[in-house]
Amino acid sequence: MSVKELFAAFDPNKHEREVRQRWGDDAWEHSVAGDESLSESEKNARHQHDVRINQALRNAAESGITPDTEAFQQLIAEHYLWVKDYWGGRAPTSDEYRGLAELYVADPRFSDVYGGQTNAKTLRTAMVLWAQSHLT
Repeated sequence: MSVKELFAAFDPNKHEREVRQRWGDDAWEHSVAGDESLSESEKNARHQHDVRINQALRNAAESGITPDTEAFQQLIAEHYLWVKDYWGGRAPTSDEYRGLAELYVADPRFSDVYGGQTNAKTLRTAMVLWAQSHLT
């Protein structure tokens, strides 16, 4: 399944209970408020950006370029800003970003976005390298 198809089928409301349990009520409420504040064209632009950044990461992992290359690391920098945006402008700490990288490997709902475990592991390595260079 393509990244575009995965994002098109994503329904955040199916994950409300999990988000509230794992990250707290504030995380859920902020997410809902952020989405509700957007116009339709802003929602479409955000969706296109979601697909673009995640497809680029999947393509990089599938291409065989190593996670430490400048090109891959630039994609990770974009991804970090994307995550920060989804976290309401709060920049993930090094530990949080590394934890997210682990989640991408451990949870098939995430690893599937990137084309499976092998690609998710490559992405994890790239994210950890980036965090070591930029967040410590």
